Order: sequence, then C-alpha cells, then structure tokens
Amino acid sequence: MGEGQRVKVWSGDAKTYLGEGELMGEETVYFWHVGDQILSLPPANLPPPPEIVEHMADEGYELIEMPDNPKILLDMGEVVYGCQVWWKPKRTIRERFRGWLRAYLGFDRRDG
Repeated sequence: MGEGQRVKVWSGDAKTYLGEGELMGEETVYFWHVGDQILSLPPANLPPPPEIVEHMADEGYELIEMPDNPKILLDMGEVVYGCQVWWKPKRTIRERFRGWLRAYLGFDRRDG
C-alpha cells in the first residue's frame, strides 16, 4: 500500500464507520501507554512538551514514539493515523472482480 491509496476507516473501537480517505504517507506518532491502555495524543504527530511528559511520567504513563505510522486524510478533511483507527484498502469493482471474466466465462474483455 502506498501514498495515494484509497482506504475505508473505522473508529479505534471499530464501532463507527468514519468514511473513506487517502493514505498520505507515513509519520512518527506519539501516544501514552499505561497498563493495558493506549491514549492517543492530539495531534498525534507532535511530541508533547517536556513538562507534560514529566507530569504524565509521574502519573505512571510512558510516552511511546512510533515511527512509520500511516497518515490518512479522510474525505471530510480530518487527519487520522493508523494507530488511532481501523482501516483497510478500498478495492474498486475492477480490482474485486479482476480475472472473473477469464476464469468463469472463458474470455477476457480485452480480447474483443
């Protein structure tokens, strides 16, 4: 999957369909980890100020830096990151049925 690829996106709990968007490359993102919880930072691609990191560390949170995280621009204009949401490639009808004519009907549309 590469930049420009169309994707379908759901919320982090996978209960809400957020719509479609486009992969815009990869970025380093930051989030807090404590116990079995992961808390995303707003905005996820900017590290928090040192005083916040220190305060959160005192509360038991660990700052995690994750490189190479997919950046997704939703059609509604919002940017989300792969670590925040569930997403999958959007397949076109052509991709979904590639080879179908040849396999099931014995011919290829390009053959005339």
